[in-house]
Amino acid sequence: IADNPDLVARFLTATHNAFKWAKENPEETCKLHVERVPEVALDDCMGSLKATLDFV
Repeated sequence: IADNPDLVARFLTATHNAFKWAKENPEETCKLHVERVPEVALDDCMGSLKATLDFV
């Protein structure tokens, strides 16, 4: 962290933006996830997302 503060800041910003987008677009988030990980059911993804996004 001390050696790459700019990298850490950019990573945190990107992570924040990704979670914000996921919270604003839960269905699209899960559709994209299921496309990449087809063994995950869409309903399972939606349930997990709804259960965890309030903690992020």
